Amino acid sequence: MTDKPRLIRETRRIGPEAPMPVPGERPRLSDAELGAYLRSRGAAAAVNSLSGLDGYLTAIHVGPKFIDPRIWVADLAGEHAMMAAEGTQDGLAMQALVHHFNRISVALSDAPDQYRPWFDTDRSSKPDPLFWELGFYSGISLAKRSWSQVTNPSKPGRPIFDRLYVPLENKKALSPDIDRIVAKAVLGLREYFMPQRLKALR
Repeated sequence: MTDKPRLIRETRRIGPEAPMPVPGERPRLSDAELGAYLRSRGAAAAVNSLSGLDGYLTAIHVGPKFIDPRIWVADLAGEHAMMAAEGTQDGLAMQALVHHFNRISVALSDAPDQYRPWFDTDRSSKPDPLFWELGFYSGISLAKRSWSQVTNPSKPGRPIFDRLYVPLENKKALSPDIDRIVAKAVLGLREYFMPQRLKALR
């Protein structure tokens, strides 16, 4: 007599730094097409550029609180994007958003020394972090109360946030190494909030 095979059920919760599961490589919008898609949504989308998207998703990854993907996907592509049929514009956009989310996840977790924010460039090819910054603050707004432990000037965690905020606000004398400065600040926020994120996933 042989034992009957048993089905093992595995439950996995997607945390703020965990890649979203994507079965196989699905068709998605190209970077240029995704940028156009976000722009076409106008005020209906939380961000309207790839740089803004990178900042927005980065804040979700490193923040103190898990943000349900259904919330941030709806914030970017509308409430029905999660259920959009494969091959439709919304479905392709959804796959592109997941791809960007996972790209950031892998960079922060597997290659933090090589991580860099996705900045636009100005006419002289210098980095322009404005839209990334706006996107990051938009991501913060999804868990504003939890973020207040570093954004509130009266809280002891404020110096951690200032490592990001101060260099970005110095628009008149923006450092030529602003991408490295911001990357280091993002990693500092990630490390600061790590205990809270791990505790939330238990």
